Amino acid sequence: MDKMLLINILAGISVLIFGLRYLRENSQKVFSDLLRNTFEYIPDNKLMAILMGIAVSILVQSSSITTIMVVGFVNVGLISLTKATAIIMGANIGTTFMSQVIAFRPFLFGYLILILGIVLLIYKRNRNIKNLSKMFIGFGLFILGINMVFINSAYLNNSLYFKSLLGTLSYLPILGIIVGILITLLIRSSTASIALLQAFAMNNLIGLKVALPVLFGCNIGTCINTLIISRKSGLTAKKTALIHFLFNLIGTVIFMFLFSPSLYIMQQLTSDPVRQVANSHTLFNVINTIIILPFINLLLFIVNKVFPGELKIEAKNLRFLDEHILAAPPVAFNQALKEVIRLSKVVMENLNTCFKAITEGGDNLIEEAKEREEIINDLSRKITKYLINLSNISLSPEVSQKITSLFHIINDLERIGDHADNIVDLAQYKKENRLVFSQVAVKEIKEMYKMLHESVAMMLNMLETADKELAKIIIEREDLIDRKEREIRANHIRRLNIGECKPESSMIFIDAVSNLERIGDHTANIAHTIIELW
Repeated sequence: MDKMLLINILAGISVLIFGLRYLRENSQKVFSDLLRNTFEYIPDNKLMAILMGIAVSILVQSSSITTIMVVGFVNVGLISLTKATAIIMGANIGTTFMSQVIAFRPFLFGYLILILGIVLLIYKRNRNIKNLSKMFIGFGLFILGINMVFINSAYLNNSLYFKSLLGTLSYLPILGIIVGILITLLIRSSTASIALLQAFAMNNLIGLKVALPVLFGCNIGTCINTLIISRKSGLTAKKTALIHFLFNLIGTVIFMFLFSPSLYIMQQLTSDPVRQVANSHTLFNVINTIIILPFINLLLFIVNKVFPGELKIEAKNLRFLDEHILAAPPVAFNQALKEVIRLSKVVMENLNTCFKAITEGGDNLIEEAKEREEIINDLSRKITKYLINLSNISLSPEVSQKITSLFHIINDLERIGDHADNIVDLAQYKKENRLVFSQVAVKEIKEMYKMLHESVAMMLNMLETADKELAKIIIEREDLIDRKEREIRANHIRRLNIGECKPESSMIFIDAVSNLERIGDHTANIAHTIIELW
């Protein structure tokens, strides 16, 4: 084989792989809102889970990425392994979408999209348009790579080595499966490896008899990649990767057992060799899903025997976050926001407990507040670490700015937790020294806390809705809380002067009021963050 020919084919493969990766990265940014909305609803039945897997896989153009995300959702307890299996089945069907597109030989369309993408990238400054332009460029380069392979592979008709290899593959289908596995392991994408098959089919270099086993091997190869990655991951990742592998392995065994009838049916559907490969890819996954779907429980039984043990949430204090979800940054950000909202609810709950401890007393309340404060600190550290990892991924400026805002919000929530902890320390000191507040003092501090509690409740609602009008109300209410704090201080000093309050309790009372006022400040800080950075 001519060296220049080999270099040209490898160059085409390189452009194809780069274009596909660029397409995937930027399609996630373009469809970020759609991805977030898709994962807002986790389907209850298997059919809807399959459709969800198809939709997500088409959007991100990768069954592997979808599988990795699903691992994350299982880890945080959002979905069961049974539903995850159904989503993976759908993802395998969705990933065949690109092979159907290639069957139309969209070279002219691809080049026009590439040109449009470059023009938009150069002349448009709008962030959303730039992401769309990069997605266009990725698709255009993918098509360009296929065409480069198509043009240069035509000369392989003159290669005795290539013809000898095809002859061997024709008589040894198992060798075709191995070739498909090796190619996919090498380029780490079944979509790209099947696109190469279609490029060769365009020149009638390979027939369906050779292409089918290689295609089956490509499907298995992408699962082996996931298995390799899962070795250092948790139990859920190993089980999910094995499910993905067994799904494609069982399908390959079934289709190889019925190889001659399968070959005949595919050839009867169309005489176009490129379309034959695309249809084989799609029908393999659709029929495989129909066959295996009723036996999901049996599949899970096998997986649980290979990897015994109960599925557990790997980070006990995290409900919505898992490192596998980082594979889809828009979804990861949405999950991080949910975790921050959950943190704010824990903070609010602890604030209520601390206030009851200072006004009503009780060992149980003090102990409960102390334990919950440790959870708040642990949650804050873990969410911050997760956001740092997310920040290191290529993100749109808008998402990067929102991540910055979450850092500020977490810091303020942690400070609110610290002030609540100060209050519970005061409650403990008050109890140990048998100090009491006057009825008037208790009435005033409860009035202040009611105002603060309403602001904190508004803050929680604001985080869930990103309502900037509500943020403005919270900021305005902070002035009322500050005035109330000054009023309470003045009244307390007056009561001290006339002997209505005991001096021993004075320090505790004033410190408690001061901490409540500081909590109001941090609540307003969060509102400012939403207005300025959201």
